[in-house]
Parts: sequence; structure tokens; C-alpha cells
Amino acid sequence: MNTKNKIKSLIAAAVFSGCTAAPLEEQVIENCALTFPSDPVLKPYIKALKENTNILQATQLCTAAPSLQQLFWDKLKLAEETNAAPSNTVPASFNDLAPKEYFMDITVTEAEQIQAAYLAHALWIDQNGVLPWKLADYQPEELNTLFNPKNRFWRSPEKEKYQIGYLLDHSPAIALSIAQKTVDINLLTDQKSTIINFVKKLRHFRHGNPGAKNSEGKVYCFDSEMIPTLEEMDKEKISRFGCKSMASYACSLATAYNIPCETTEGYYDGVGHRTALLKSTEQVLAHGDNAYEHYLLNTPSEKLLDNYQFWEEEILAHPAYSGLDSEVAHQSRVHEMNNIITYPSNLLMKSYCQNKVDKKAALENYFGEYFDGAKLDLLEQKIMEVTQNCTVIPKDDPDGTGESYNHICTL
Repeated sequence: MNTKNKIKSLIAAAVFSGCTAAPLEEQVIENCALTFPSDPVLKPYIKALKENTNILQATQLCTAAPSLQQLFWDKLKLAEETNAAPSNTVPASFNDLAPKEYFMDITVTEAEQIQAAYLAHALWIDQNGVLPWKLADYQPEELNTLFNPKNRFWRSPEKEKYQIGYLLDHSPAIALSIAQKTVDINLLTDQKSTIINFVKKLRHFRHGNPGAKNSEGKVYCFDSEMIPTLEEMDKEKISRFGCKSMASYACSLATAYNIPCETTEGYYDGVGHRTALLKSTEQVLAHGDNAYEHYLLNTPSEKLLDNYQFWEEEILAHPAYSGLDSEVAHQSRVHEMNNIITYPSNLLMKSYCQNKVDKKAALENYFGEYFDGAKLDLLEQKIMEVTQNCTVIPKDDPDGTGESYNHICTL
């Protein structure tokens, strides 16, 4: 069985067993306090780290606490011996969460376990050659993004406390298993197309709803308002906290395959929405909710993603949280609005055709800030052509697969 198939067959969320690497042997690398084990199992990894200083520096292992360094070697050794991605147990505080607690504290030890596991995973999957791309080919900035612990937790203002919010991504074994189910590791060709293929699957999710009302005013749906694990989100196909959960989930899938991804907030619409940034592939999921936004459901997944350079120059270069009326807010939605009128969705066409008062005024009210009358005239013409003068309204089919979508809570 080749290495790729072995990894495929052994991807599992196994609980970390506490395996300990061989005694450490002190070796000195300039400006680096990292100690290297003498265990022969780890020899290829030590060689890779010593030969690729960009990778070593980005891991921040040289300045990490000895406890994190030891955990890293332990998890890497176990992954190599078992041919299974590093794993962690769920942080203890997760079991005590109450509804609407959007953040959870984790201990320093738990934070180190998570960080060590993801560092070990990145090197393990890279060393086994199952990806078409290599860490050694990344620029320092890309490596820094991939290895940044803020992808999964951050230090809270309270000293010696760390926090996780909106989505629990604590175990590479789980993340890799879900990534593999979403986009087969055998079908990977390049990072950019891999992200597009991930997004295609994210179109089947929907926004969480803690209590929708039907036309009679009856409340139903009742989606959980608890922080989900990656496994729960994958199973439910519900983004419990909307863009906050979805942007993070998208990045978790990307980093499971060593594709640098990070989230940011406060730019889309100038307020607290969350965005997924993929500089190395020049892609941006401007708003996590765009994956299942009703007006975008007919937009091809490849077109759904915005351009990173545009975001870098026109949006990220300006202050976050600039407000709904800011230029940043406007620019952050230009690409989205272009998609909406270029690929009108079932909902847009239905809303237009069912308007009994003033169809054109409804379009102007929604799109007037972004498009002049000529573009709206073209949109109106397109809707009339596609719907055969509002007699037939086609279903959404963004990627030409004929797959159906279910984005609304039903009784």
C-alpha cells in the first residue's frame, strides 16, 4: 500500500495516547533554543527543519516553552509510528458550556496540545508527500499564516488564559478526516482549485437559526447556540454562528491540507462580519455567509471568491470597523453585487416576478448604490429572458451539477 493510501485509510480521530519521544539530545542552532531528539524515527523531520530555516522560524519552536517543544516531538513521533494524523481530546471547558456562550476558556496546557498537534500535522503530511505542494516552497509570510496559533485560539486579556470562539478546531485528525471527505486527497492538483472544490461543498450548509417563525407566527427550527466542533458542523451542515463559524470552518479545511488561511473581522460591510483570507491562492471568502447567501446561490463557486489583491489594496489597507456607510463597506460588497446581477438566483428572480407593485423600483432599492440604471435595465432584461416573462423560474445550479439546496429551516 503506498503512502497516500495508507494515510487515507488511517485518517481517524484517535485520542492522543501520551507517547513520549526518546530522550532529548542538546544540539545548537544559531539563535534557536529548540532541542532535537536522537530518535531515528524523527531524523527526516529534524533534517527538514534544519535545512529549511523559514519553516523552523515560522513554527516559533525556537522560542516556545520546553513543554510545547516536547509535545511537538511526541505528537510527531506518534504520527510517524501510527501513520495517523496527530490528535487531541476535547478541552475540558467544552463540556461545561451553556447556550449563547460564544467563547470558551482553555488552559495553557490545552493550548499547547492544540498548537503542538497542528505543527506536527503540517510537517507529517508534508514529509509523507501526499500533497502536490510542499512547505519548502512557501514564502515566510505564508508559513507564518499556516502556523499561526490564532487560527484556533488566542490569548484572552486575563493572564495565563486562552480562548476559543464560535468553532472548536482542536484536533488535526478530525480536520483532516473532514477535509478528506469533502475533497478527496487523491484529486488534489493545486491549492487554488482545492479551495474552489471546498467552497462547492460549503454551498450545502445554511445559516444557524435559533428560532425561526412561519407565516402563522409559530416558532420552529431551534438550532443550537452552542459552540460546535468541526465534526458537529460537518454532520449538521449548519453554521450555527453564521459567518463567524463558516469562515473559520473554511480555513480549518484549508489548513488541514497545508493551505495557508486566516480569518479577519470588521471589513465586510464595515462591521463585525468574518472573512477568510487566502493570500497564497489570491482568494477571499469576503463574508463567511456568502457560501449559502440566498442571492448568491446561482453564482458559480469559482466566481464566489473575491480577489485578494483587490482586498489588500482597497479594503485591508484601511481601518476595520469603519461602519456601514464607509468606503470600506462599499468596496467589500462590490464583487458580491456583481455576482448577484450576473448570476441572478432563484430567490431574486422570484422576488422580482412576484412583485405586484413596482418591479424596477425594488431592484433600484436593493442595487441602486452599486449600479446605474443601464445595468439594472440589463438585469431586468435577463430575468425576463431566463424566466420566460416570469412564467418559469429555474432552480439554482451554480456549478452545473443539478444538485439541490436546502437553506431554510422547515417544519
